[in-house]
Amino acid sequence: TFPNPERILRHGETGNILMRIPLDNVLLIPQEATFDVLELRYVYTVKKDGTVKAKVIKTGAEFEHLFQVKEGLTEKDTILIGGLRKVRDGEKIEYEYKKPEEVIKELNNLYAE
Repeated sequence: TFPNPERILRHGETGNILMRIPLDNVLLIPQEATFDVLELRYVYTVKKDGTVKAKVIKTGAEFEHLFQVKEGLTEKDTILIGGLRKVRDGEKIEYEYKKPEEVIKELNNLYAE
C-alpha cells in the first residue's frame, strides 16, 4: 500500500514502482552470468585448473544488467560470464580473466538471456 494523491494509478491498474534502498557490502554479478533451471538460478564458477562447476545461487535485488547475490558465491569466486550454453558442468575450458572493473564498464554491451 502506498499513497496515490495525484491518482496516477486508478483501481485495477498496475505499474512499476522504483524504490531507492541503499545496499551496503553486497556482491553484484552480471545477469548474463546466470541461468535458470526451473525455480533455481545458477552460475558457473571457474576453478584454477579451468574446470567449470554449476553452482546454485540466491539473488536479491535486481538492477539493469546486475543481480545482488545473497547466497552461493563469495567475492573470491571466479564466474563465467559468456558462453554459458556452450559448456557443461565439469568441463575444462580456456578463458580470459577480466577484472570486475572491466566487466562493469562493458555491461551496456551485455544482455540477460
